Amino acid sequence: MNRDSARDTKQLLKDLSSFFRRTGDRIVIGNKNSQKVYLIDPASLMCIEADQNYTNWYFSDGTSLTLTYQLGVCEDLITSQVSDEQLTLARIGRSAIINFQYITQIDMTNKILVISNENHVSRKISVSEDILRIIKEATILYKEANENR
Repeated sequence: MNRDSARDTKQLLKDLSSFFRRTGDRIVIGNKNSQKVYLIDPASLMCIEADQNYTNWYFSDGTSLTLTYQLGVCEDLITSQVSDEQLTLARIGRSAIINFQYITQIDMTNKILVISNENHVSRKISVSEDILRIIKEATILYKEANENR
């Protein structure tokens, strides 16, 4: 590697570092040995659903991604890379992580949580009654707190 090439590489790394600081939190999936590295905007992530040793990631633009990660690994990736202030994602049981921004319906009778995007692309996620009750109570508390503003 010649001197100009090394300088160009250092400048590129500096520029990329600056770019990542300006674009805010991103979830980076992959490592030095990975053939593919994904940079995901957590705000666009609607939910992640477990499928044995795979996870299906669903995004607000209607796209999806299947990765060979178990849900616990995905949870660790998210919590280690997204600041608490921006974290709107949470694991809601053994089979899903959801983004609270996309909840559109809480169905206590059928134990279903519906998440939808602005284009009405939705996912129905089975949730335990206990977790669903907690989400419902938190939603009602949020509504009541904002009514008094």
